Amino acid sequence: MLTAMNSLFLYFFFHLEERQENSAEEALPDEGIETVEAHKKTHSHSQKLREFHQYQELYLTKVLPCLTKEEELCKTLDDPFLSAKRAQVALDLERLEGIRSSVKSEVQIIESSLDWTNCSSLINEINKFQRALQETEKVVEQGKSLNT
Repeated sequence: MLTAMNSLFLYFFFHLEERQENSAEEALPDEGIETVEAHKKTHSHSQKLREFHQYQELYLTKVLPCLTKEEELCKTLDDPFLSAKRAQVALDLERLEGIRSSVKSEVQIIESSLDWTNCSSLINEINKFQRALQETEKVVEQGKSLNT
């Protein structure tokens, strides 16, 4: 899964580069337009790259662990010994699913707009996701201890 995320970030990074190259190539006949190489040396390019790396760190340290934890939690509940517990946490799982959907939506908004600084809503959703995961995990752990 981590390899897929690295591929995703590389895609967006190169997509950003490609967009800049294409816009520079389209405008080459105009002598006042900078070349791709010149653009890469600009402050705005460096700033955008820093913003992307900050977003990438947020994704890898906060979003991805939550998504992974939720996936593991659902797999745990697929255990036949915990099938009764799955019914008891059905509402918690629905809540997690809704929050996960919101997180993915925020990620989509950021990545499609390439606005790497537009993270406040994503951070709020991540915080909700983390709290909901902890609460659901406690209930599941209690169910495990009752079954042993």
